[in-house]
Amino acid sequence: FSEIKTLSAENAAKSDSYLIDTYRAAKQLDKALALAEKGLKEYPNDQDFKMLYADLLAESGKSAESIKLLQDMLTDKEDDQKVYAAMVQIYQRDKKFKDAEKVLLSSEKYFKNSESFNFMLGSIYEREKEFEKAETVFKKILESNPEHTASLNYLGYMLADQGIRLEEALRMIKKAVDQEPSNGAYLDSLGWVYYKLNRNDEAETYLKKAADRVRKDPTVHDHLGDLYYRKGQYEQARVAWEQSLAFGQDEEESRKIQKKVEELKIKLAQLEKK
Repeated sequence: FSEIKTLSAENAAKSDSYLIDTYRAAKQLDKALALAEKGLKEYPNDQDFKMLYADLLAESGKSAESIKLLQDMLTDKEDDQKVYAAMVQIYQRDKKFKDAEKVLLSSEKYFKNSESFNFMLGSIYEREKEFEKAETVFKKILESNPEHTASLNYLGYMLADQGIRLEEALRMIKKAVDQEPSNGAYLDSLGWVYYKLNRNDEAETYLKKAADRVRKDPTVHDHLGDLYYRKGQYEQARVAWEQSLAFGQDEEESRKIQKKVEELKIKLAQLEKK
């Protein structure tokens, strides 16, 4: 990416953005921030770069400063949709779901694509555990577009995760996977609903496929760990859960998985004594 920047001044901002994402993936946030701060001076009118910097600030624990930067970018024009969406994402990452909901609802007029707006709203309701509201919104999308794969997957996974209406969830997720058979998130959802249906062989098939495509997704590895534990393959369960911990960024979820690992260690110690 650094070499690309030297070849084309036109693509300089984009090259720096890719390089910043690379630093983030490598968990070198200090390097990402330093490059972003330098880029702000080089590309002061690049709105996408400003939003990238705002996201980095939030990731580094400066969410209030990030939100202020985004608010200053608002112009009461159609482009504000991207800015509001960035604000919603930051609030969601900080688990301030009511703030995310408030910002999104106040910005509806800027969203020319109602599916995009409703999908974001449905996901917020789901994170707030307002499952009935979330289902209503996702069904609204599917009424106008029955092939909307993201909604099929999200609603199906939401039902599966609650352990309710599993056959209905399976139909929706299979429909999403049929349309996007290489989508790792959808494959994980399919594996998870099979797990909930106690169809373990099919669950393992699709969870492994998901892990092959999204190797650093902590949720996929957590699901695999649960499956291996159920099957009595305790060493594989431990490895899967530890991989989930290695890739995880959500402290609350990581604590839950760490508890599984600790309980498994106790169980293995007890089995050794026998």
